[in-house]
Amino acid sequence: MDSKIFIFYEGNRNRKKSAGTFELCRFHQAYNPSFLEYIFAGSFLNLAFAVDFSRSDSAVDENNLRRYVSDVELSISAFGEPLREFQSSNSYAAFGLGAKIPPQFRESQEFCLNLETDPYCRGLSSVFSAFKTSFVNVQPLNMAHLSHVIYYVAKLAQNSLSRASLALSSGMETITDYNAPNYFVLVIITRGVFDDLKETVQAIIFASRSPISIIFVEICNDQKREEITELERLATAGTRLNYHGRKPERDCTQYVSIASCRFEESKPNDLKALIAERGLSTIGQQMCTWMLRNGYQKVPSTVDMQMLDPILTDISAQNISLTVQSNRSGEPSTSTSSNATTISRPTSWKRSLFNQFSLRQFRKTSKQRNQNNQKQLNSSGNRSTST
Repeated sequence: MDSKIFIFYEGNRNRKKSAGTFELCRFHQAYNPSFLEYIFAGSFLNLAFAVDFSRSDSAVDENNLRRYVSDVELSISAFGEPLREFQSSNSYAAFGLGAKIPPQFRESQEFCLNLETDPYCRGLSSVFSAFKTSFVNVQPLNMAHLSHVIYYVAKLAQNSLSRASLALSSGMETITDYNAPNYFVLVIITRGVFDDLKETVQAIIFASRSPISIIFVEICNDQKREEITELERLATAGTRLNYHGRKPERDCTQYVSIASCRFEESKPNDLKALIAERGLSTIGQQMCTWMLRNGYQKVPSTVDMQMLDPILTDISAQNISLTVQSNRSGEPSTSTSSNATTISRPTSWKRSLFNQFSLRQFRKTSKQRNQNNQKQLNSSGNRSTST
């Protein structure tokens, strides 16, 4: 086969002289696993929340406070409910920022939402209770800093990756043979007023190297503004962020405005579904991008495709795509789905993509298989040491 390819301009095809040639020296076919393949191979999503308690002196009337509490609870349930089945446990890391915390009432831009030393809450109901407890006991500041909580959760993601790497160094080969790295999703619920822009840009650049996606949720903005807010400009910049020549390695941010969603949907269930759709639309792509950049691209060899059929068939029947939208940074999509369209309506999307029975049944079977493999490895190791 001739590897030389001649190049002709569109209006110059009748002439014998070509515009140039290029030669294909090497060709390699790469397989890019999809989001669901990583999930069924053993990866989990770890969801974390960060609630901004800061407010201006003019926003202390009862209506604003009621709207603030409603928006925070709506945001927590909108992201917590659909991602519940993708978690390894029912624990959620929850943080607060922009307040003075008891008992000394010192200023803090990153504290446990339950006002304890452990940020993890058992279930979404515990997250709601922790938020109400902090809302009653903390003293709000006039301004918030977002960088502290981004750094903290990004380091949690790096520590989780280090533990998975230790399992990889023990001689396992495929992502189904060891604890696949978990992927973190940080939801920052804020009024959009913060004064550490440079530090937040640096924190996002730092987080782009970790297995984490950051969703900025702007609340308490009753009027639909035509201009882009500072928070939206920051969250939608993607890889265009730059700080002294340093840029993010990948796009790891997403932006959701509760006010703009309210202008489109008025029913509570549809509003919650729209918030989840906009916030989670790029999570799968961002996770696949990080996995491929860090070498997790082997085809899962022990995935039982028959157990995937009910979910994939339901997704196909609903015309739901696993590749949701193109990357803002212009990076190629990492999913292998051919019908690459945005997710249409979240009710069917949630029912199809998060098929609880199939997911739990597959996880149960995979866990039993991994336990049996571990027992075989331990027994073979004991026999070798005894001989």
